[in-house]
Amino acid sequence: MNEILGYFLILIVGITLGMMGSGGSILTVPTLVYTLGIAPSDATTYSLFLIGMTSIFASYTKFKNKEIDFGLVLRFGLPSMVSIFLTRSFILPLIPEFIEIPFLGEISTDTLLMMLFSVVMVAAGWNMMRKKSDNEVVDELKKSNGSLGLILLAISIGFLSGILGAGGGFLIIPSLMIFAKVSLRKAIAASIVIVMLNSLIGFAGDYQQFSTLNFQILGFLLIFSVVGVFLGNYWGKKIQTQTLQRGFGYFVLALGFLLFFIEMNSVLN
Repeated sequence: MNEILGYFLILIVGITLGMMGSGGSILTVPTLVYTLGIAPSDATTYSLFLIGMTSIFASYTKFKNKEIDFGLVLRFGLPSMVSIFLTRSFILPLIPEFIEIPFLGEISTDTLLMMLFSVVMVAAGWNMMRKKSDNEVVDELKKSNGSLGLILLAISIGFLSGILGAGGGFLIIPSLMIFAKVSLRKAIAASIVIVMLNSLIGFAGDYQQFSTLNFQILGFLLIFSVVGVFLGNYWGKKIQTQTLQRGFGYFVLALGFLLFFIEMNSVLN
C-alpha cells in the first residue's frame, strides 16, 4: 500500500511541475523516504535524478513557445550549478553520520536532514499560500539590488538544493522576479530549465554512489513523474494556476509540520 501511495505522490510531483513550474519537487524526498523506505541520504540522490529528468519534459513546451530567456538561465544557473556540484561532491561527504546537538544528544544525520527538509517545506508552503499581487511584486522590484543579489541567491539556493536534493523552484521563481526584474511567466520558464540543470549537475556530483542505485525503481518513478508533467501541462490550461498554487501551499505547509513532529518525536523518544 505504501508503495502505491509513493508512486501516486510522484505522479503529483510531475503534475505540479507541469502546471506551476515549481513546488512539487519538495515532496520527492519525503515520498521516497516515508513510502518507499529509501534512506534520506540516498533519497536526495534519487530525487535529483527524477527532478532533473522530469524537468527536461516540463521545459519542452516552454522551449517550443520560445518563453525561455537563456541569458537569464546562464546568469542564475551557472553560480547555482557550481554551488550544487561542490556541495554534493565535497561538502556532503564531510558530514558525519551522527551529530551532537545541545539538549537533544547525538542525532543521526538522516534525522537532521528530514527535520531540515520539514522546515523548508513549511517555508515553501507559506510562500505558495501568500501569493503576492502584481503591485506587491512591483514594489519589491524597486527595492532589489540586481545582479549581486541574484548571484548570492543562486549560490545559496544551489547549496540548499544540494543538501536537500530538491529543485528549489519555489525559491528560484521569486528570486528571478525580484532580482532579475522579469515577469512571472518568464521566471517560471527559466526556473524549469535551471531546476533541470541544477538537479542533473547535483546528481552527477553523486557519481560515487551510482553503483548502489536501483535504476529499475528510478525508471518506474520517472515514468509516473513524466506522465504527471503531461497531465499538468494539459490541466494547467483549464485550471487557474494561482488558485492551485495556494491550495498546494496549504498541503505542503501541513505536511511540513507533520514531518517535523514525526522526526522530533523520534528524537525525543
